[in-house]
Amino acid sequence: NEEASDPRVALYHSTTPLWQARIRAHCGIYHGQQAPEARACLAETLGALVTAQERSEQMGGERTGKDKTGEDQSQAPVPENFWDDDEELRNALTQAVPFHPLCLDQLPMTPFGDGEPEGRTISCDNTQTADILVRQSGWILSSFPDHEDGSSGGWAAYQVVERIEVDGRGPFVWIEATQNTGGTGNFDKIWLLRLPPEQVTQQTRFDWVFEIGGGDRCNDGKNAIHETHPGAVTYKHAATPYRLLNPSDDDNTFLEYLIRMVEEESDPSGGTAGPNDSALAAPRGPFMNWLAYDDVVNCAVCCAGEITKTIDLESGESWLEGIAIDPEIFNMDFFAQPALAECGASWLQSLQALAPERGPIRFSPDEWRIKKDELKAACQGVTP
Repeated sequence: NEEASDPRVALYHSTTPLWQARIRAHCGIYHGQQAPEARACLAETLGALVTAQERSEQMGGERTGKDKTGEDQSQAPVPENFWDDDEELRNALTQAVPFHPLCLDQLPMTPFGDGEPEGRTISCDNTQTADILVRQSGWILSSFPDHEDGSSGGWAAYQVVERIEVDGRGPFVWIEATQNTGGTGNFDKIWLLRLPPEQVTQQTRFDWVFEIGGGDRCNDGKNAIHETHPGAVTYKHAATPYRLLNPSDDDNTFLEYLIRMVEEESDPSGGTAGPNDSALAAPRGPFMNWLAYDDVVNCAVCCAGEITKTIDLESGESWLEGIAIDPEIFNMDFFAQPALAECGASWLQSLQALAPERGPIRFSPDEWRIKKDELKAACQGVTP
């Protein structure tokens, strides 16, 4: 039919999922919806690519199969001279979807991965075949192939929060990223990446500049940039009841818990070690020496609020900006031990009395310190 013979349609279906996603996102065609002017934009964008392809054939005859970098371009996703002559459109398309979401697999997204890659320059294949879903919210998602046993390989997603142009050095992008490894865990991090100005069609290269550690859902996950500043960034992350009582700590409480379980199995009597003698325990110890999971609720689906911090990009030091308590905590367990639930009941009631009609209960660091002192006084001498 007429549509099937349209060279614009043919070019779209012959290109890679990354370029298809770039074209759709550039024209406002999102998962399940599209902008009213999207069809006109799509026709114009594909028309420009077809024109570049025709111009390339007229000027160069048969394709050599090599681009100017010497890389094999036998399956090039766009006409070669498009990169030379259509800079404005090229920039618009690459800004719409800077790289394939599965490139996140090359960054240390999860605490159980293979460690950090060598160096900080990542090179990612643009021709990979996994489809990309683009949401109107700005999130870009793709699924990893299933494992050989048929189980899910998980997925990866990111969104560009801010793009910073630096002359001669390429743009810098702040992204929020999430990776699922096939189970229930969704691991979040925030990244500052530099995209070099020279890109080739088959690969995207970017430099990993800075990372802000995240976690799994309520365990310090759900990271979100609040505001960027020169040399610093303010961000938020989810918090369990335990983390709300220890907002300045960055310890991986789940790994600490696993260490404690191994220690208890190897020494059922408990020996003479105290609850904070584990090698992974925080140097100053947790609030009231109460342990995550054992004494205060800390599960990955137990979101009790969020913590806001600012981090200095040069030193890596961070400081607390504020605490937000989700009123949902009054419908869930805060303490894992009955003795603590009893002594902390009146303290929880005092928090509930501060709840606004809508939204979270917010505290400055000093205000939250005072509230924690009230809990300390209420439970002083109580042994979990």
